[in-house]
Amino acid sequence: MLIYILEEEPKIGPLQNTIASSGDDVNIACLVTGNPTPYVTWKQNGVTVSNNAVLHLTNVNAGMSGNYSCVARNLVGDQSKTIVLKVL
Repeated sequence: MLIYILEEEPKIGPLQNTIASSGDDVNIACLVTGNPTPYVTWKQNGVTVSNNAVLHLTNVNAGMSGNYSCVARNLVGDQSKTIVLKVL
């Protein structure tokens, strides 16, 4: 019997821009599928800010506003999606 393992490049589910108030805690989940299981990081301005699928920011302030990219990689490929965080 032959068993085929289906390899799939990462796919990132929908992400939404986020508005938060100064002092809030913010959690943004990056829902990713793929085989083998993708490695997920969050980046801001090209700098890794989290090595988890959930970006957790505490006590946010206006200086933390900007673009955040969820990057998913596995042996088959990679995908990224960017959201905007606006702190008021």
